[in-house]
Amino acid sequence: MNILHFADFSAPYEGNFIVSLKNLEEKLKEQNSNMIYLFNNNAREQKWAKELLASGKYIYFLGSGIFENVFIIREIIKKHNINIIHTHFSVFKYDLIIKLARVLLKKTMYIRHMHMLYKNRSNFLFEKLKRFISNADIEITCGQAAYEAMVDVGFKKKNLINVTNAIDFKRLDNYQVIDKGEMGMTSQAKIILMFGYSYLVKGVDLAVNAVKIMIIDGFDVQLLIVVAKDDSAIANKITEEFGEIPSYIKLLPPRGDVASYYRLADVFLSASRFEAHPYAIREAAYLECLTVVSSITAHRMTDYDIIFNNGNYADLAKKLEEVISNNNSLVIQKQKEFVLKEYSIGKWCDEIINIYSGLKQN
Repeated sequence: MNILHFADFSAPYEGNFIVSLKNLEEKLKEQNSNMIYLFNNNAREQKWAKELLASGKYIYFLGSGIFENVFIIREIIKKHNINIIHTHFSVFKYDLIIKLARVLLKKTMYIRHMHMLYKNRSNFLFEKLKRFISNADIEITCGQAAYEAMVDVGFKKKNLINVTNAIDFKRLDNYQVIDKGEMGMTSQAKIILMFGYSYLVKGVDLAVNAVKIMIIDGFDVQLLIVVAKDDSAIANKITEEFGEIPSYIKLLPPRGDVASYYRLADVFLSASRFEAHPYAIREAAYLECLTVVSSITAHRMTDYDIIFNNGNYADLAKKLEEVISNNNSLVIQKQKEFVLKEYSIGKWCDEIINIYSGLKQN
C-alpha cells in the first residue's frame, strides 16, 4: 500500500505534526507500506524539509500554478502507484488541484484530515461546490470539538472518524533553564504563560484584563505571551488598550525548545474562545505545568481541570488567583497521567493505519 501525504504546512519548526508523520511512516514500513510526502512550495526552505530530503525519503513540493500542481500530483500518483491520498490543512484550491489530478487515473481513495473547526461558507452555492470538490471518502477529525463541528454543519457520521492528535513527548524532554532575573522578573513572581497568535481567538484580551485585576489585588504575577515571529499585531492591540505594554506583560518569540517556556511557567493558560484541538495544554500538562482553560469542548481533559467561563475575564482572574494561592500537586499529577495515556504517537499511528486497512479491504 502506498500513501501520499499532502500538507499545506510550512512552519519554521516541525512540531508534533511532522514528528507524527515520521512515526507513521516507520509504522507503515513495518507493514511493507510506503509513505510519500508532498508540501507546499513555501516548505522547501525549512530546516525540517531539508532534513527529510537528506534522509532519502520520498518528498516533493508543489509549484506556483494550478495546472503545474495538477501535473505534479498526477506524476506522483503514477510514479508511486498511490492507493490513498491523505491531506492535512488542505484549503479549497488544493482540494480542487487534487480532484483534477485524480481525473482519468486509477481509483485512489481520498482522506481529508481536519485540524481545525469546520465552518460553512455564508454562500450556499459555494459551500455546495466546496463539498463536491473535496468529496473525501473519509474525513478524519483531530479532536472531539472538530468532530462535533462537522456533524453540526451536516457531514454524515458514516464518513467521519475522530482520531485525537498525538503529542511528541520526547521532543519536550530537552529544554533550557530560563532565569527570571535575566528577564526582569522577581524570583517570587508567579508566571502565567500563553500563546497569543490571535488577539481575540486566543483570548489575549481576556488574559490581559484578568492579570490587570490580579495586579490590583496585590499578586506578583507576570503574563508571558508567545507571539508569532515578526508579528506586531498583539503588541499594537495591547498598546491601544493601555497606552503601552504594561511591565507585567512580556511578549516572547516562538522557539523550537518550547519546553523551556513551560518549565519557566507556574500556570499555562489557554483562554481561547474556540479551538479544534490545542496541543499546548497537553504539552504543558506533560511538563507538570498547571493548566487553566476556557470552557470549550476542545479543552476537556480530566475531572480535575481548572476551567473558567469562556469570554469572562473576571472569572478567569478569580480562577488564577485561586490556583496561585493553593497547592495543586494532585491536579498536576492527574493531568500528566491523562495525557500520557491518551496522546501517545504510537496510539495515533495505530488508529490511522487501521483506517487505511479498512479502506483497502473495502
